Amino acid sequence: MQTQASGEPPSYTALVRETHSRPDGTFEDYRAEEQVTQAEMEATQLSNTEGSPGSPSASSAPSRLMLNKAYLKV
Repeated sequence: MQTQASGEPPSYTALVRETHSRPDGTFEDYRAEEQVTQAEMEATQLSNTEGSPGSPSASSAPSRLMLNKAYLKV
């Protein structure tokens, strides 16, 4: 499975969303939802603290690598 735009593999959180959610977008089980949500929150916090407050990267979404690292910690 590859992302359409970049040709890179998806993040672990995107992969879990794809494989553990119903057609309406809701998660099939609470554990998958909990892990994805926690990893995304940690990665977002990490990406916000790494950039300076005035930089555009401070408000950007976390990278695939940050998401993967956060997911593996969960």
